[in-house]
Amino acid sequence: MAIGFSIGLLGVPILLTLLFVALQAFIFTWLGLTFGSKLKRYLGEWSEKLTGAVLGLLGIWILIDGFMSWSE
Repeated sequence: MAIGFSIGLLGVPILLTLLFVALQAFIFTWLGLTFGSKLKRYLGEWSEKLTGAVLGLLGIWILIDGFMSWSE
């Protein structure tokens, strides 16, 4: 959403914006599935727990960053 909104404000054509958003979603989904399948071989079920922990920490980081910029 942030990418589409930002590109839209810059006056980039809608079709080009859609192409950029779809392309980055495809690439990162493919990378996530590829690395996830490779990690699962080595870590087993712990790969799911590791992924959950990383996403949780990322969420906390985003919240802290949001509060820090809001208080300035």
